[in-house]
Amino acid sequence: MAKEEIERLRGSRILLVEDEPLLLMALADELERVGAIIVGPAGSLDRALEVAGAIQIDGAILDISLHAESIFPLADLLANRNIPFIFASAQDCSQFPSRFLNAPFCPKPALPMEVIATLARLFVSRG
Repeated sequence: MAKEEIERLRGSRILLVEDEPLLLMALADELERVGAIIVGPAGSLDRALEVAGAIQIDGAILDISLHAESIFPLADLLANRNIPFIFASAQDCSQFPSRFLNAPFCPKPALPMEVIATLARLFVSRG
């Protein structure tokens, strides 16, 4: 992905939902490096829903399973608000609910920049 495409994230408020502390820190560092504004982060579904309801966000990176809680209620909320998001998970995406089978997905383990590039592609495709 070209640097200009990643630059689309500069100034964007990105909700970061991840329950693995090391991955969370790595993603947050890379998002800040490209100029994105970290919203949250959230390590639980309740916290993620709270943040999404209180703060305007432009996009999101969602871990699928947060301490055995499914992230799909938040994904539904974001989809209804037309907010771009990607799933980042070690889970097989074929197990996703049918409404999310075509959602952008970055399989773990992945380098933080791979996850961010996947999100940036959504911003580029939206114009």
